[in-house]
Amino acid sequence: MNVDELTMKQAEAIAGSSARWAGQCHGVSTQLAEEIDGARVERGHFLGKITPGSYFDNVGSGAAQQHSWVRLADGRVLDATRFAFTSSEPELWIGTDDEYDVGGSRFYAQTGLIGDPPNPFETDRNFVQLELASASYVAELLSQPTEFWGEDWIDVSVEQMFWIANLPVLDREGPRNLAEFFVREVYEALARAGQKAAIPIDRWNAYMEVS
Repeated sequence: MNVDELTMKQAEAIAGSSARWAGQCHGVSTQLAEEIDGARVERGHFLGKITPGSYFDNVGSGAAQQHSWVRLADGRVLDATRFAFTSSEPELWIGTDDEYDVGGSRFYAQTGLIGDPPNPFETDRNFVQLELASASYVAELLSQPTEFWGEDWIDVSVEQMFWIANLPVLDREGPRNLAEFFVREVYEALARAGQKAAIPIDRWNAYMEVS
């Protein structure tokens, strides 16, 4: 189905009465995405304003709320449960993603809770060699001494891999985030090293499950 052909009546036939959609964002989004050409579900945080009197009013103004929505083939967001934040009538809201934080990366980056990378000399020293073309990029993130890496490989500890796996993913390079340009290669290297479980599932789905 083309999203432009989807009406509220059709959406309710797919996902049930909209009166019961608040708080059911993931289930509703999943059901709708299955019926829309080229759509997929994304999970992360809603960073927009939460209106007093809305379903999520108890979260507090300016707070981030975990949320799911539909990513359309053209890059726009379809959010059928946005009304739970805005206290409006249920609708098939379509717009840009400024308030939608896939994988919670922007939220966690803003908290300032990402600490310094583990010191390789203070870890368990049980190093694993990751093979990846962006070894120098990962070495810079970890402040890894030159003897621990080469042109296409880097030796890292389990603690260091866990730290990398949980870095927020942003559209730019930074000292405490993974840049989108490198994320697929880094995640693939971590998965080959047996550390896929350390990667937040929402971010894995967003960057690795997309064809």
